[in-house]
Amino acid sequence: MTKLNQITKISFISASMISITLAGGYQMQQRSANGLGRALSGESAIAEDASVVASNAAGLFWLEEGRHHLSFSSSYLMVDGSVSGDFNNRLSDGDFGVESPLPSFYYGYNPGCNVAFGFAAHAAFAQHTDYDADFPAISLADKTKIKSIAFRPTVAWKVNSDFAVGGSLDVISTDGSIASSLPNGGKLLHLEGDDITLGFSLGAMWQATENTRFGMQFRSKSKLTLEGTAMSDAVAAFNGDSEMALTLPETIELSVYHQLDSQWAIHGDILWTNWSRFQTLAPKLANGAPIPEELQDWDDAIRISVGATYQYSDNLKLRAGIAWDQTPVPDSTRALRNPGSDAMWYTVGASYKINERHSVDAAFAYINSEEASITDTGSTGTFSGKGDTSINVFALQWNVKF
Repeated sequence: MTKLNQITKISFISASMISITLAGGYQMQQRSANGLGRALSGESAIAEDASVVASNAAGLFWLEEGRHHLSFSSSYLMVDGSVSGDFNNRLSDGDFGVESPLPSFYYGYNPGCNVAFGFAAHAAFAQHTDYDADFPAISLADKTKIKSIAFRPTVAWKVNSDFAVGGSLDVISTDGSIASSLPNGGKLLHLEGDDITLGFSLGAMWQATENTRFGMQFRSKSKLTLEGTAMSDAVAAFNGDSEMALTLPETIELSVYHQLDSQWAIHGDILWTNWSRFQTLAPKLANGAPIPEELQDWDDAIRISVGATYQYSDNLKLRAGIAWDQTPVPDSTRALRNPGSDAMWYTVGASYKINERHSVDAAFAYINSEEASITDTGSTGTFSGKGDTSINVFALQWNVKF
């Protein structure tokens, strides 16, 4: 493989990492400590605080009427990832664990008529990996840091006492950097870029019976063009302005919530992501240096979750959940920068009502990905081995209404 093709490969990886963060264990599916504690089960059918504006705008009508609802939430992710294999007939082990805080804010107002309003600002997805400096295959993968923040003004309409619909305009701001390095520490390719794109979300919620509620949310595709700078100590032509056009896929989420008795409730959720539209990548350089398209051939993916909530006392509520999160990354395109594999979520959480105005939530999640085979080839050699990732997530949330 030529040096040009090696740099091309890295350019493709820079974009695919953005999509991978949306599809695997790093996707910011959790939007609140409340939802994280139940593994996101029932996410679009539960409205216990203002974070429902990001899960299903229609749920605003299930908040207390005549009150302004605010939720401040923060998740802290601790990623523990490692790979082990062979790089050019040399044992090659590497770690890429990092830690990242992810704050969010939600506001909802149900005035008691047929229209309700809200606003959400939260991390839509994030990725931060950093291989050790002595990792032999650092020329294939070094550092990645990408974060996307979604701003969602929402409005909902009550059709009748049991059914409501809602939607949001999704303003998504993304910035990131990615690096692959030479053994001497120089830049094989470092990329930086950012963009703001628009999309929308639509939701519906139906109180089927006194104890059973269904929810649905559709999130549109969003077209994104990351514009920024490419830097390389290896190829002079790859210094200058660059861009990458991507389409983030649409999702459909279906949820159910059922109150068994005065203390117990159960809930479930299925999320489908149309990742099969992600077939190729075509990065461009402003100086016209040719970069061919690369096949990705991703598959659609689903996440299935179930959970339970227990009202321990008037002030304390406990919850737990489990989820299976399918990766869209096929074996044929799995590499050091995208070691995506199916993952299991195990979560617990609690809510405590301090008084009539204030409450707090806390949650913990352990996310474990299956060990997966990796084959990654570049001009500097081939890595062949396996990788695995586990993530610990801690979340705290403060809710207030006035």
